[in-house]
Amino acid sequence: MPFLGLLPRLMEYEFICKLHSKKSVEIESGDAWRKLLYYDLIGSDSIVKKNIKRFEDDKNLGMITGKNLILNGVHFNLDNQKNLQNLASQAKISFSPEYSFPAGTMFWLRLEIFAPLLPLIENNTLKFEEELGQTDHTLAHALERFFGLLCKSQNKSIEESHADYQKLNTNILNDLAKLAFTQRFQNDREIQYRDKLIQERDAEIQKIDAEIIAIHTSKSYKASFIFRKLPFIFNTIIHFNIKKLNMPDSNEFRIKEAVKRRMPTRLLNLLKKVKRKLKKQSQKDKLWHQDLKNTSYQGKSILIVAELSIAQCTKYRVEQKVEMIEHLGYRAKVVSWTDFHEARHLLQTSALVIFYRVPADTVVLDLIKEAKRLNITSFFDVDDVVFDRKLLSENINIQALDKKTQKLLLNGADLYQEALSLTDHSTSSTPTLASLMQKHNDGEHFIIPNCLDKELLSYLDSDISKDVEKIKIVYGSGTSTHDIDFLEVSDALLFILQKYPHVKLIIHGTLTLPSIFETELLKPQITQIPFMPTAEYYKALQSYDINLAPLEGSLFNDAKSNIKYLEASILKLPTIASDVAEYRSSISKGINGFIAKDTASWIDALEQLIENKTLREEIAQNAHSVVIKEYSIEDIAVKNMKPLLDKYMTPKAQNTKQLLMVNVLYNPISFGGATIVIEELSQRITKKDGYEVTVFTGFFDENYDLPRPYDLLRYEVNGISVILLRFPFPMSQTQDYRNEHIEKVFEEMLLSLEPDLVHFHSIQQLSASIVKPCLSHKIPYIITLHDMWWLCEKQFMINAQKQYCYQSKIDTNYCITQCTANKEATQERTKYLRPLLRQANLLLAPSTFQAQMYSYNLPKTQNIKVNKNAIIFPSSAYVKTQNNKIRFAYLGGKATHKGYDMMKEVFENLDSDAYELVIVDLHLKLGHHSIDESDWDIHGSLELSKGYNYSQKGLDDFFASIDVLLFPSQWKESFGLTIREALVRDVWVISTDAGGVVEDIREGENGNILSIGDDEGYKQAIEKSIKEFSTQENYTNPYKNEIRAYDAQVEELLGYYDELWRNS
Repeated sequence: MPFLGLLPRLMEYEFICKLHSKKSVEIESGDAWRKLLYYDLIGSDSIVKKNIKRFEDDKNLGMITGKNLILNGVHFNLDNQKNLQNLASQAKISFSPEYSFPAGTMFWLRLEIFAPLLPLIENNTLKFEEELGQTDHTLAHALERFFGLLCKSQNKSIEESHADYQKLNTNILNDLAKLAFTQRFQNDREIQYRDKLIQERDAEIQKIDAEIIAIHTSKSYKASFIFRKLPFIFNTIIHFNIKKLNMPDSNEFRIKEAVKRRMPTRLLNLLKKVKRKLKKQSQKDKLWHQDLKNTSYQGKSILIVAELSIAQCTKYRVEQKVEMIEHLGYRAKVVSWTDFHEARHLLQTSALVIFYRVPADTVVLDLIKEAKRLNITSFFDVDDVVFDRKLLSENINIQALDKKTQKLLLNGADLYQEALSLTDHSTSSTPTLASLMQKHNDGEHFIIPNCLDKELLSYLDSDISKDVEKIKIVYGSGTSTHDIDFLEVSDALLFILQKYPHVKLIIHGTLTLPSIFETELLKPQITQIPFMPTAEYYKALQSYDINLAPLEGSLFNDAKSNIKYLEASILKLPTIASDVAEYRSSISKGINGFIAKDTASWIDALEQLIENKTLREEIAQNAHSVVIKEYSIEDIAVKNMKPLLDKYMTPKAQNTKQLLMVNVLYNPISFGGATIVIEELSQRITKKDGYEVTVFTGFFDENYDLPRPYDLLRYEVNGISVILLRFPFPMSQTQDYRNEHIEKVFEEMLLSLEPDLVHFHSIQQLSASIVKPCLSHKIPYIITLHDMWWLCEKQFMINAQKQYCYQSKIDTNYCITQCTANKEATQERTKYLRPLLRQANLLLAPSTFQAQMYSYNLPKTQNIKVNKNAIIFPSSAYVKTQNNKIRFAYLGGKATHKGYDMMKEVFENLDSDAYELVIVDLHLKLGHHSIDESDWDIHGSLELSKGYNYSQKGLDDFFASIDVLLFPSQWKESFGLTIREALVRDVWVISTDAGGVVEDIREGENGNILSIGDDEGYKQAIEKSIKEFSTQENYTNPYKNEIRAYDAQVEELLGYYDELWRNS
């Protein structure tokens, strides 16, 4: 590339235009490509000036290239990825597979973007291959794509030229058609090249396969079979994990497949049937597969699941609905029906779903089923009779198609009809279509006509002039199925063209003209133009004089909308249309258009408009005024869309506050004190008048319910609506506190639900990034400080030696030297989190100790308050069990920072045997153990327990037989639910001085408090308990009333909420 050699000398310029000859014996379309790019980039003084002005006006604009030449790197990367990655590494920019680039390597350029290339050029790093006529897979082709990557890495955009194709002469237009054809040819050549590579690799594989077969059939290989398999079998049995049976790379999976191959077919099919039944039941049992019953506010987002491959349909039935929905104050989201996972993800935060023109494919059926599970109202929308097999089969246009295509269309009609029948309600564009749809859908029907959107209105350009010497009649054909419709007007046109030599017929799109129009006499009067970009098409329409809208008279066409009339009228072009329902209802003959019933009336209307310029202009103006008045998108939105939304979008209750609570885990994936607290609080708050609670949480999906990270699922538990996000796995250390992907998902949910307040609890792994949308959208938020995560990357301040670090005011320099060993990461984390913490409307601590810790570290923050955690109190029937020996309980698991090692050493050094020790190992609930009884050498008896179900009864049953709770924590904890749950059940507590956990212990009256590290003192407290056990038979805790129940915590919390709302 000579251009790169000049680059260092060009850097003094701000913008340049790069062109080259595009001459190659390998690319037949080079001439056409060159001419069009030259025109797009430097075709006139005006084009050049416009391009430069665009750079000056938009500092984020990086490149301008030709029309339709911005390619997606994901689809057109071909075999250039390795070269691209090397270039990115050498230029020291990040590589992303999602980028766009300008094909053809001709463009206007903001030169600063190419700065990363300069060291590669100056150091002669770029080594180009010998020119052998290659069409891809070289460094030059990688660079073509790399230019786009340079823009992406610097957040600069690539845009198309604004050149006007209407000013191109006929020769260049022909080149455009040639370019389109040769591009398809080039694609075929690329496919042939790839096929050749595949064939070569297949040959290599076959050769290797032959060698493997030779080895496998040898006698020595067969004889040594058992010896090769023994280690595999032994290791798999020892480490067998049933959860890995469906993981393709696991030994468990390989064994399962081997068993299946050797199993009789009937038995295998029977087992598959049983498995499907069990799986179906298992999924049904999961909370996120159960139907939602809650009728609370579901937000203001509406999802459109659509067929997006037909541009005009997308514009009128999808994009216009989006504009209407947003005009009415709601949010709209659009997704292709073929993207199941994205559609299901978006459904979770939607309140209503519209299925546009979708067949009853498995994907669609599953999405409709999911909408019903979520209790979301569904609509089926269509603007054509694609769902009626009978009407399709009777349509002449359809009959003109080949048998195979006809069969596909008719079979498709059955699928559309099934989807229509399964949704709750339906919408259409015309009354005739509505009556046909209502035969297949029992719900309510709404007519939402096609109308004039902002884009369409923007195309009206008063500067476009008409040819004063010619009268141009235009007909736009979307598909080849309109050949029959054209026959309605063909005889009249033939007469008109012969009578009026100055009349020209312009045909846009696909149309096979009757052979009678192919005469040498008529050819100069007829121009056929292939499909062109929408903006160019509408500009072209304004240069014509008469618009034609012929349709064969039939019920099928009576159901069609009046789009051709709307488009022509807004652009002040008079229309002559066939006598079908929608044109009859829109057009008053001779006032805002003409209706033609036969050849004579077509001729009459055409002659009047051809011969009378004043009439043309009057009808065009009248039509324009009528459609502006009756078809504006704002009017249609209010008149037609609003009644639908008013009826089926649950409004936000006027006197009800929407509260969004956020925690890393939630029922049924309950673990840890913070999770227990938020579950109890949310259930109680949602029962209060004037409050609705939604919970946002996360999980690692081991069962593949959500195959994509960051996808959502919505479910209900105990009357609470829960939105569950799948975490990415593995998750980096940075992602624990900063994750833009989760931020984006959370923001979308936030905008849909519109909470009045967000209450963040433990959000590690969800990341603090989810706080940022609250700030940007001015939604007040509260943070409950359950641990030290906001201040210390070691969430519980346990250092590398597994010891508590004892800092009160956290010094990041100390952290870096003593613990984290990564200065940049630690500083970046602190820099990111502290501002989000300080900007909270309120910081709540579960204990006085925790409030003091954060006050030390946020000295200027005045909004830290205590909202002391509560617990579940015992039932009125609770009675302590009288034990023969004192029973101790330890619930901290096999964790050094929980004091497990210290406690083990203490008990192994006790001489007494007059006790029983209960150790809770939560792993027993999962079918295995983390604590081995044989590791303990004590004189008393040892019992391993799986603990209790967290409920009033579960707590009562467990603590009724416990005399002393052991809490030998080696770190400062924020609260300690277990201690309070024991204290209110008359259980003595022996605890280390572990922060907030001891605030309800009174030394010597309901427990003992020992310093962390005082192992001997802890041992003496245990020995004293054993010795005095007989004298404590009727012990009750005199300080129970100082421990808080959840109702009290909720009342205080709601007071904080209300104060915040009043002040904000």
